[in-house]
Amino acid sequence: MGRLRDRGQFVPGGGRAFRTVLGSIVYNETQGPNVGYAFRDTSDDVVNRKELDNPMQIVHVNNLVDPLNGQQDLGFGTFREYVGYIPPIQCAPQSHLSVSGIPSVQAAAAKMLANTNPGRAEVSAPVYIGELRDLPHMIKGAGDFLIKLRHAKGRWHRQQLLNNATPGQYLSYQFGWKPLFNDLRSLLTFQDTVDKRVNELQRLFAKGGLKRRLDNLGSGSNHSEVTQTISSVLGDLTRARLSKDTTVSMWGTVRWRPAFVPKMRDNASLRKLAHKAVFGLSIQAEDAWNLMPWTWLADWFSTCGDYLAASNNRIPSSPQSVCIMTNTKTTLRWRRSESSWVQGGNSYATLETKQRNVPGVVLPTVDIDFLSLRQLSILGALFITRANGFRS
Repeated sequence: MGRLRDRGQFVPGGGRAFRTVLGSIVYNETQGPNVGYAFRDTSDDVVNRKELDNPMQIVHVNNLVDPLNGQQDLGFGTFREYVGYIPPIQCAPQSHLSVSGIPSVQAAAAKMLANTNPGRAEVSAPVYIGELRDLPHMIKGAGDFLIKLRHAKGRWHRQQLLNNATPGQYLSYQFGWKPLFNDLRSLLTFQDTVDKRVNELQRLFAKGGLKRRLDNLGSGSNHSEVTQTISSVLGDLTRARLSKDTTVSMWGTVRWRPAFVPKMRDNASLRKLAHKAVFGLSIQAEDAWNLMPWTWLADWFSTCGDYLAASNNRIPSSPQSVCIMTNTKTTLRWRRSESSWVQGGNSYATLETKQRNVPGVVLPTVDIDFLSLRQLSILGALFITRANGFRS
């Protein structure tokens, strides 16, 4: 059953805006006792279902308003005055800025499951062996470059060679040498990795299963600035510069439960299972996916790779209580523009939304967003190498 809770405190009203023209009153407003919220907290959740994780949303609003004050006597019975007047626009409901690069709930859940699966591989032996076929070509390319570097005349020419690496050399590093170095680094720390995985398996097979939290599923920010008219009721535009900043962060939690509890759970048996998982010693669908050409490009625009990694069955287990949390916070600052007679208007507000989403069944999705600089540079290098190949 849904439950909506709401509490808050209003900004005290009673402000006044008054104007006369040639002795006649043309505007006279006294604000009511309540002008917007000083703070407001709302919560939308589910009750009477303690055994399950449920969606929830909490919204916090805070407003610190600096009222307008001042008077201007233009003579001949023409007069303007603000007395503790609160611009309604500074107490109006606000919204968050859109932030690019934030994954959908399904995409974030797939990433979390892929990175917390007890059977995930740190170095996949089938993929590692399959990629070794490119090693001779990589070594030849690196050797040719080193020969050119050695025969370069002077430090300036050597620096030019280093600064002007070809697109093919850049792609060779991104898809050849960099993954190889990462795998070698993982192999050098395999003992610590296996020890950590043994600890996870002990928790997995214990009562309650393996509870995991993964931070940094997605984050981003956006900023905007605009000049607003905060009041014009007295026939004179009072302006303020509005600065608006929105930040978003996502994280998730999951509980993994084993399909069965092995009879032998001594340290030697768990280390054997941990070795099998860490080095990917059983071929899974994700290994075939990673060995196929161009799947890396598909993973930029979909969650297929994460979905397959989340579904690997090296250590039979299933995810439960998958929750994706999103925290969105927006800060608003008004700075009044220069005015010869009006004071105030420098206000501050915050809007924070906390959400818990329960995605249920996690399926592959298409998640199109802006490409990162690294992805754009790879596509640029790939385009140049293909174009040169077509011209040759």
